[in-house]
Amino acid sequence: MSAWFVEPAWQNYSSMYREAVTANEATTGMEVAHHRMAALYFGISAIESFLNLERRNQLLREGKTHDEVFDVLRNGRFKDKVSDPATHHAHRAGKCARARRRAFHRLPRCRPHD
Repeated sequence: MSAWFVEPAWQNYSSMYREAVTANEATTGMEVAHHRMAALYFGISAIESFLNLERRNQLLREGKTHDEVFDVLRNGRFKDKVSDPATHHAHRAGKCARARRRAFHRLPRCRPHD
């Protein structure tokens, strides 16, 4: 099986990086904006994939079934996953987690509004 299907966080990170490189190579403003937005979406997907992996491992250690894990991950909201202390290692839970939550709450303000 291809590693792309096994590691969604890596796949999304790689796509984010490629879109960022392509944005730097773009020749028009529209192309730059398009590739920067794609890089942002892939970056968010990479973070969510990583958080899902952390949460899945924790739930399995707690003895949850695969169906229960699927329901938790599938029905969770990104903002809740970022602020959920259960997805963070204990040694990272303090100041770093608060800074990460503040950064993610600012993301919607970075997007141009219609």
